[in-house]
Amino acid sequence: MIQIRFLDKNVVSTLVPVYSMKPEKVVFLYDTRMVGENLRKEVEEAIRSRLPETKVQYLRVNMLRLEDVKYELEQTVRNYKDKEVHIDITGGSEIMTACGLMAAQEHRLMLTYVDFYSGHMINVLTSERICKTETVTLEEYLKAIGGKYMSSSRHTPEEKDFDRIMEMAQIIFANEKKWDKFFAHITRGFSAAGVMEFSLGENVKSESCQFILSEFLKRGFAKQIGEDRYRYASEADKEYMTVSGIWLEMYIYIQAKKCFDEVYMGVDIDWNKRDICESRDNEIDVVIMKNSQPIFISCKMRPVEKETVYEIYSMARRLGGDYAKSLIATTFNVRKGQDERNGIYLRMAKMKVGLIETRDFKDANVQDVFARALAMTE
Repeated sequence: MIQIRFLDKNVVSTLVPVYSMKPEKVVFLYDTRMVGENLRKEVEEAIRSRLPETKVQYLRVNMLRLEDVKYELEQTVRNYKDKEVHIDITGGSEIMTACGLMAAQEHRLMLTYVDFYSGHMINVLTSERICKTETVTLEEYLKAIGGKYMSSSRHTPEEKDFDRIMEMAQIIFANEKKWDKFFAHITRGFSAAGVMEFSLGENVKSESCQFILSEFLKRGFAKQIGEDRYRYASEADKEYMTVSGIWLEMYIYIQAKKCFDEVYMGVDIDWNKRDICESRDNEIDVVIMKNSQPIFISCKMRPVEKETVYEIYSMARRLGGDYAKSLIATTFNVRKGQDERNGIYLRMAKMKVGLIETRDFKDANVQDVFARALAMTE
């Protein structure tokens, strides 16, 4: 079977129809204004890693000219007149969709579409369910969008450390001013590469520093090796003690692991690889994949500002299209301003960005917390 597809930046809608129908060859019509060379290369590699026998062909078109799209589509159909040909309209521009519909009707071809909500491939002309859809893994998705683990600059918590990290995170959230005092001290001279020992020095009598340090020592993040001399237990523990925002990232990551199979913390996006736009905001705190649906989470241990809402919303749309979800997790009380006309909560609700407050996990189970946040995105 030959599958004709329309390629756009939405990796999920690009890969799912191919994975699900398993064609012997897929022919992508694309426009360079929408899809760059790097994305085409990554998509092809993703297909071949799952379906090594499937061949991939790309045909360049002007997606704004109906005549151009129609001509290339007609030529492709004729080139494979002796084969079974399906046209899939899950992705692409409106003109591409219209041309696909016309070609399918004229040549009596199967016209398919992915119904992500039912999890089925649909025959558009008959409304028949053809087969269940195959899911895209988080690893496949991130590779195709130019994403990668920030393994060199982030230590993802191991399951054996979940309990002590969660305990310490809640202590830090409940004592943020004390944590800020300790953090300001520990990062002055004790966070550089190669440094594995630290002291309290001038802050040795600081109640805030003593409190936070004692909680770290109780949980094995560091140990005392002399009078006002301490040693980090590991490079990972050093990072946890010297990177302020990582605590909320780890907290949300561990909570998400309780109800989602695929969760990554600290994902770096290579925008030059992804598209021609430049961006300084290339790190995503936590990414979840649920039934081929990417969920992007921004973690903020500070008051949420409107720029944060726009940032995670636009990043999710840019990387995952309409099907992607965006959430903000914070240690602050955002809902208290939900009745304010210009409040952040109202802005999030209007933009369909979900909210998780750390206090939510005290009042509800993990599944309900994420379900409520995702309900805001509908």
